[in-house]
Amino acid sequence: MIYEIRVHKDMSGEAIHLPLVAHAMAIGRATNYGKLPLHHQTFETVKPLFESDVLDAVRSGRLIVCNERGTIASFEKLIEAAKKSGAGKDISLHLYTTAKCLNAWREMSGDQFVIVDLPVEVMEYDLKDSAGNVIEPGYYRSMIGGYSNDSVNRVKIKPGPKEGKHRELMKEILDALEGTQQNGEAFDRSNMFGQVGNDCDEKGSFHWFCCQLGQTYRSAFSKGAKAFANHRAGLCRFPGGAKPSDFYTNVLPVITQTLNPKTKILSPKQKTAKPYKS
Repeated sequence: MIYEIRVHKDMSGEAIHLPLVAHAMAIGRATNYGKLPLHHQTFETVKPLFESDVLDAVRSGRLIVCNERGTIASFEKLIEAAKKSGAGKDISLHLYTTAKCLNAWREMSGDQFVIVDLPVEVMEYDLKDSAGNVIEPGYYRSMIGGYSNDSVNRVKIKPGPKEGKHRELMKEILDALEGTQQNGEAFDRSNMFGQVGNDCDEKGSFHWFCCQLGQTYRSAFSKGAKAFANHRAGLCRFPGGAKPSDFYTNVLPVITQTLNPKTKILSPKQKTAKPYKS
């Protein structure tokens, strides 16, 4: 996917304010990656998910950050410096990254970040879509319906290798889980049940669950926690302090049948079943 981050030309160095990253990813999702006008409800729904994913990537070291001058530093040192300067509670406001670091972070998903220079003075043209309709302040023309303003300077970053169908498979799983419940509480992909897990062998975890849904899913999600985090980035979120749950064990037969209609569901008397080749 292509995400466009718009910054002012007078911005110092290569530093990109971290909130712009989640904002760009949410804009991409809410416009079907430039194919449709901005859908505000989608934008408001997915933006917090992307913000959480970006911060998780920073805390885990998968996304390298820097200060406003572009100097690379650890997450801990940057936060400590922000606190000493009397900064507020919003951590992301005091963190920056670079285009190179963004590309390295998303290399497994095949995403591409396009950095666009905004003029210092925003013209009325930038606040209208291709049909001439005024866009809500803060959303610019090239964020709606594709990259239409040829006067801006775009710096393309070489994307990493494509992920294939990993994210499509993840979306299939999440869609299949819609409508399920745990103790009367409906499944919510923005507040997932149970724990994500570290690998396919952590029984009862979401990672384990995905690998049990058939050979296609096991092949896609058999790698470690870092790869699995990239596959689900922006698609679902686990709350902090999540506790183990038997939810995924309980729904496994139903979801397996939903995703693989040809799979044979065993009766209690049967011991084994022929594997379904997806």
